[in-house]
Amino acid sequence: DDDDDEEEDTTTVTAAASLPPTNTWSKLTPKQKSHLLTPLSNANTRIYHNFVHLTKRLSLLTTRERLRLLDYIVERVHLLVCIPETSRIARNIVMSQGRKGMDNEAVDDFKGLVCFRYTLDEDDMYQTFDQWDELAAEPAAAISSSITNDSSSSSLSKPIAVGRDIISSACLLRASAALRTKIRSRGGDEVYEWERWLRQELWLQNQLLAKQHEKSKSTTPLQPWQGKDFFAKKDSTSLNRLA
Repeated sequence: DDDDDEEEDTTTVTAAASLPPTNTWSKLTPKQKSHLLTPLSNANTRIYHNFVHLTKRLSLLTTRERLRLLDYIVERVHLLVCIPETSRIARNIVMSQGRKGMDNEAVDDFKGLVCFRYTLDEDDMYQTFDQWDELAAEPAAAISSSITNDSSSSSLSKPIAVGRDIISSACLLRASAALRTKIRSRGGDEVYEWERWLRQELWLQNQLLAKQHEKSKSTTPLQPWQGKDFFAKKDSTSLNRLA
């Protein structure tokens, strides 16, 4: 049995040695790194940075230490699967990822509504999600990242970063004006008023689109107004203006 284990270890070591090196990231210039990461979304960029960081740490270990780490992960690391009772709990879990333990706020719940619940196509969902992240980024961090990015055409298509607090304040003001009522920030319950505002906007815009489609007598199917359109409209009007 010991001989079989040694043969398996030898086979594993030989296979690992034949793999191409994955730690060439450190050899790239800043311009090459920026060019490589430009087409990636914010989430995929973070995943890639974590992969590079893990690869760099593993490169310092010996083969036996790597195998011991693999055995530890297989035997000791467990994945907890949670089936939330309500959609609000599910949004809290999803939106809290990557926030480094910070409490979930109402604007994060509203982000989930706009990007996922009221947007039909999956690609549009994640595109709107990434655009919201770019808009909610801290202005100082966004400016420093844009300086390192040499692609001017891609930076022009991105929304201006205003910060999460600005988005929350803009939503409060615009929803209060649209619903003709004072909406106060009260422990996250304002998300229900924001959803009512969103549903009202969707209903009004879809009614307008239906009338225009009927007048044009077009045979092409009518594309409904969705959360992605709501975000694009509010982003181009009030959010950047408020900043």
